Amino acid sequence: MMPSSSIMRRLTNACMMRNVCIMRKNKNSSIIAFEADEPIPPRELAGPVSIWSAYGLTANPFFQEELRSDPAAPYPVALHVGRDDEMRLALRHLGGGTSSRVIVEGAPGIGKTSFVNKLKAEVTRNGMLTHADPVRIVADSTVLSFVADVLRVLLRIRNARGLASDAFWTRTARLVEGEDTMSGGVTLGPIGVSYQGGRVPAEAPLGTLYEVLAEGAARLTEELGAHVLLHVNNLENLGDDDAKRAARLLRDLRDFMMIAGAHWIFVGATGVDYAVFREYDQVAGIFPHPIVLEPLSDAEVAELLRRRYQHLAREGAQLVPPVEPQVAADLYGLYRGDLRNFLRLLSDSAALALGVEAIEPLSAERIVAVAAPRYARAIERRIGALDYQHLSRIVGGSKGGEFNVASAAQLAGVGQSGASRLVARLREAGLVVQTRTEAKRVFYRPAGQVLVALGLAGGTAGP
Repeated sequence: MMPSSSIMRRLTNACMMRNVCIMRKNKNSSIIAFEADEPIPPRELAGPVSIWSAYGLTANPFFQEELRSDPAAPYPVALHVGRDDEMRLALRHLGGGTSSRVIVEGAPGIGKTSFVNKLKAEVTRNGMLTHADPVRIVADSTVLSFVADVLRVLLRIRNARGLASDAFWTRTARLVEGEDTMSGGVTLGPIGVSYQGGRVPAEAPLGTLYEVLAEGAARLTEELGAHVLLHVNNLENLGDDDAKRAARLLRDLRDFMMIAGAHWIFVGATGVDYAVFREYDQVAGIFPHPIVLEPLSDAEVAELLRRRYQHLAREGAQLVPPVEPQVAADLYGLYRGDLRNFLRLLSDSAALALGVEAIEPLSAERIVAVAAPRYARAIERRIGALDYQHLSRIVGGSKGGEFNVASAAQLAGVGQSGASRLVARLREAGLVVQTRTEAKRVFYRPAGQVLVALGLAGGTAGP
């Protein structure tokens, strides 16, 4: 990467520190003009120069953080693009009774959390209560820990609205927030909980836990005159054992899912519906089929970048797109829906090459060329030289397309069992993705970063 002092000299020599509006305009340009030009003063603060200022932006538009439902957040859900049909379906599910349940699933990085945050903003406008940070299911989650997390959410909703606590909510706060850490006993509704050095043993009967959560939901509904949407996350990258534990947890929580006044949205990776929610009939019977998020279209990706550019545009400056929206949309196809890693590619390439030669958009060829060597080295360090060699042979031999264990064995020159273990390691590393199952054959494809690393980005030049 060019030192910041060199970048500053280039910007100064190109007059970019006096006026960003020097790039020629033509009828095909996607430069977004604003009403007035604003000179960019020389940077006087300590630290690296921000190349984004020269492009008329306040910050990196290729951020990978989730969009938040708070309108004042740096990256609000107003930037969300697409999934309108899925949003309408989710809203219909959530508005259909005194309680409801929704599953949202999709590939890692596809934008599930931002989708759900937009959904939470929509239900809030419709009068429902909700919360910012999700309840998370982890490997050691129990019924007690899960219920404690949900009660904590109810408490924070009340506190955010300035409601005074009565005896029930005071005892609940002491239990779940750890306010009472002395040895002894405290009663939460019908539950007797013993504290020993601040630890709460998970020994309460399910029936009494149900009664406490049901009372909490009923009290909150009565106090605020609205139902609550509870967001449960972290159902991703589950191994077989993790999925079975999550399925058993939901089986034990089945009646909790139907408490009046509580609506639930569960978020997980593709396949979580059958791996977790269809494992037991008593759970499958109360959950509708999942809302599956598919990759954005090229037009939606282009619109996504336009919105980000507009949102981060410097007032009075002329915006030069760091990457033309249509160029970005073409590259998105490499990642087949993995929006997070696609944006990471744009961000990585921008850090390496943006503004080095001129203040102009990066081409697809330039993006791939500057990122490929670094991606290749990073992948080799992660999986080792031998597995990287095998991966290169498999992906090159399949021309970046689908393969299965049998074809991987042939292309890599290893046995069937060795190829099976190799594919498992590559999948665990996030370098190959399962695409479909045909009879007993499972098919995979390389992840976008692998195609970039190996110079197989269709229509672009390699390193």
